[in-house]
Amino acid sequence: MYLKQSKEGLTDWWRYAVILCVVIVLNFMAGLPLAVVSLFKTIEGNASLPEFANSFDPAALGLSKNMLLLLMMAPLSLVFFGLTIAIKYIHGYSFTQVFTSSRRFRWNRFFMAALIWFAFLALSDVAYYLMYPETYEFHFNFREFMVLILICVLFLPMQASWEELYFRGNLLQGLGLLSRSRVAALIFSSAIFGLVHYFNPEVKEYGTVNAMINYVGFGLLLGITVIMDGGLEMAFGLHTINNFYAAVFVSYSGSVLNTPALISSNHVDGTYMAIAFVVAAILFLLLAKKVFRWKSYKWLMEPLYD
Repeated sequence: MYLKQSKEGLTDWWRYAVILCVVIVLNFMAGLPLAVVSLFKTIEGNASLPEFANSFDPAALGLSKNMLLLLMMAPLSLVFFGLTIAIKYIHGYSFTQVFTSSRRFRWNRFFMAALIWFAFLALSDVAYYLMYPETYEFHFNFREFMVLILICVLFLPMQASWEELYFRGNLLQGLGLLSRSRVAALIFSSAIFGLVHYFNPEVKEYGTVNAMINYVGFGLLLGITVIMDGGLEMAFGLHTINNFYAAVFVSYSGSVLNTPALISSNHVDGTYMAIAFVVAAILFLLLAKKVFRWKSYKWLMEPLYD
């Protein structure tokens, strides 16, 4: 399976350290375009970095929502491709082995996971709308929306996928080798994933506990799919559609994805979001186990290596 597949490559500890350094350097480079634009806007007197840091409002930088999204997402394609190449050559894998233990990338897994998760996200919003219809507002600008779609289709999948490639790929495999335990690798990688997102604006908006339930919980959900299904395909699909939905269909106040989505919600109950996520995650795992004929979830508790 995918975790054990790491044994087929080069597993010296320093190789995982090098991959971590690659991730840090590539993300630093990916952040430079936005930093440079912000600096020039500030020098011109058209930007307020403290206001942007506090509100994550692109207007504080004198930018449109689509321009901010482009500056954030487009450079992350560098992280995805750079990380893929680094993992292949530093660990001695084939390109297929970087992503899955199967003989080829299973697109049916990707699209099935994306479709199911999209349905759960939509149902959650429908339920919230029925309770609080006044919090939702529909707006549509054809030109602006088409630009948004183009940005999201071209770049957002790579933003989601580089995170999966590292957190549910390289890091999960490395922790599996270190701990010799599926569940330990799952828990620690998910906790690290949550901590990395701690400074996102959602934490301030919805409360630390609620936000961490979503972030750490999402990491657990994604990690379970990778371990049970033997590859990153479903995790790619889940993460991509999760971010695509938030960017294109329903934009929430206080979200890191501040976009001209079709619908905006000016208030979301953090507790509702946390509960809705937990219910959706459980239902997804139950459905996926049946559809893809996974083993019993007790298998997660068994030792990774005898």
